[in-house]
Amino acid sequence: MQAYDFVHLSLYALGGVRKDVLQARTYFVGHLMSQDLYFQPTFYEPYSSAVACAVDRLIDLRFAKCTGDALRLTPAGKVMACAKVCGSSEFLNKLLNVKDAVKNAGRMDVESLKVAAKIHQRIGDVKVAMDGLYEITHAFGWRVPEAQTRKAAKFLNNLELMTVTK
Repeated sequence: MQAYDFVHLSLYALGGVRKDVLQARTYFVGHLMSQDLYFQPTFYEPYSSAVACAVDRLIDLRFAKCTGDALRLTPAGKVMACAKVCGSSEFLNKLLNVKDAVKNAGRMDVESLKVAAKIHQRIGDVKVAMDGLYEITHAFGWRVPEAQTRKAAKFLNNLELMTVTK
């Protein structure tokens, strides 16, 4: 599936996304759906130009709009998303399950979600001790508060993307 269609359907399933967490949230949804969205590591969070271009295209086509701090589909965007998933309810069900898994993994503030995405992108699905995780973040030059690292680790552990031991 093309990044444009994936982002379109993700916005449909998520009901919109805060602009400041769009890349990080899409990183997790894409990873859990085994969708390669070409994320590259950056200092702040994983970034995908394919996701950014998809968002720009959705806005240009008036299928999405920014309202306040959120990006949401317009009524026309919702109609188009429905048409895309009409023949593929299996995909939409999987996407909704992933959405629920991310939601149930824990409430995340903006920075903790970005930290979780950075940690996962850099070290992947591994088993690591919490002390080792602090060392890894500092080795990358990140000055992440301990509480934020713990929250990110718990989130990744709950999503079964990392096993964090004490």
